[in-house]
Amino acid sequence: MDDITAQYLTKTNNTVSTTSIRRVVKAESYYHRCQGQCKIVVDCDFAHLINEKESKSLAIQIMQAYGASRRSDQPISLVIAGLKPGFLMKALSNISGYPNWLITLTSKSVDEICNSDNTVFLSADSSHSLTEIEASKTYVIGGIVDRNRHKGLFHSKANKLGFKSMRLPIREHINLTGSHILNVHSVFEIFLNYYKYNGNWQQALLNAIPQRKLSKQQIQTTEMV
Repeated sequence: MDDITAQYLTKTNNTVSTTSIRRVVKAESYYHRCQGQCKIVVDCDFAHLINEKESKSLAIQIMQAYGASRRSDQPISLVIAGLKPGFLMKALSNISGYPNWLITLTSKSVDEICNSDNTVFLSADSSHSLTEIEASKTYVIGGIVDRNRHKGLFHSKANKLGFKSMRLPIREHINLTGSHILNVHSVFEIFLNYYKYNGNWQQALLNAIPQRKLSKQQIQTTEMV
């Protein structure tokens, strides 16, 4: 019997249903499959800047990201940092099954849980483009919904804390119309796709970014492939 199952049985005085044991085994399998991929942190330290409606939107994005990871053959460990009582925590707790999510939740800030040497803040405002995703790295996504209202905030935070910031290589691989700013779920999907398509950035991006953001030329090119 593995250590995780043994600990679970001990905690419940050996009165565990078959369903509970199965849940523990699935959890262990999921954590095992996360090994070999990078880690992603959603920085919710800005939750006080977003209203209740935006908090619900962010909670749904986090749920979608986690759901996509659970369905993936190469899932990514997800950490929610800077989570404090408020609209966001309430929105998350209202999601069915939330207490059973296999993610890490912490009220600690990113700089408290991450080392600047192996952590990258993802920001569309960065002048440095991401060329590859490294399994040994932790990538941080800003938990900001209306980025136009808080433009440059996440990039400034990275600089202030002494963390490296990089942008996704969107303009190097595909053509978008308008802003290159993506929501939490889309960014997370790009990372999952990067592993799915063996490091092919174009495929990773095209299969995660909403089609409404693609230029007509890009859509035509994609349809021809």
